[in-house]
Amino acid sequence: MSRSKKRLLIVAVIVLAAAALLFHNRSAGVPGILKTLSYPYDAASGLLSSISSGVRDVLNAVDENRMLKAKLQSSLLEQQRYGEILKENARLQELLELRNQIHGGGTAARVIARGYDKFVNTLVIDRGNNNGIRKDMSAITAKGLAGKVYAVRDNYADVLLLTDPNFSAAVRLQESRHEGVLVGTGHRYCILKYVPTEQTVKEGETVVTSGLDGIFPAGFPVGKVTEVRVEGVEFFQYIEVVPFQPSAKIEEVMIVGRSAELKHTPANAESLPAAAK
Repeated sequence: MSRSKKRLLIVAVIVLAAAALLFHNRSAGVPGILKTLSYPYDAASGLLSSISSGVRDVLNAVDENRMLKAKLQSSLLEQQRYGEILKENARLQELLELRNQIHGGGTAARVIARGYDKFVNTLVIDRGNNNGIRKDMSAITAKGLAGKVYAVRDNYADVLLLTDPNFSAAVRLQESRHEGVLVGTGHRYCILKYVPTEQTVKEGETVVTSGLDGIFPAGFPVGKVTEVRVEGVEFFQYIEVVPFQPSAKIEEVMIVGRSAELKHTPANAESLPAAAK
């Protein structure tokens, strides 16, 4: 028999064996020769099936992981938004309580911008002439004096913060009753001027508006004395005052007129610790 005929015979046997596997159940009754011939096919088929199943599992795990990450991100964003709502509600509740403490009430305003000049400490609020806001009205928070209105437009107004170098207000030391003028420094603290060296001033004393400048209502809390120096000065003491209300944390304010009066000093202003410079 020629070599080509032998090859054809071998191929024919393999084909017949494969055909037999298609029409017979793989059971113990299948001839051993057929099982032997089908082993490579079965092994390859099982391997491909296992690989296919593994790939599906990996793809499903990737999709599930992506979905869980998206849900987690959405949950975190929702939690942050909820936290912001709670904080805003707390601030608005403080403003409402503050308004109830003021004879004559006031106008609540939201801060919508900050001054673009780093040397000028200002805010822009969303209330203006159309809301009864006028120049030199006081801007206060539940913690104390924040500044005054210095420019007004129809629906907006600019507030000069008390830490600005151009700011000044007549004030009084609540305990000793000494009077002076508070001026901004451009930093987080102010300077109380024109208190003679012979007058005793204690660190920790509360500073309130005196009303003697004709601009700010009397009795509004301003800040705490954090440093007093009499050495090296001639006529007036060097006194630093840290405001109760940090300028960088103002988000809403209450705008009040000259005739406004506090029914009593806000409790949280009296209990605030002196802030660090």
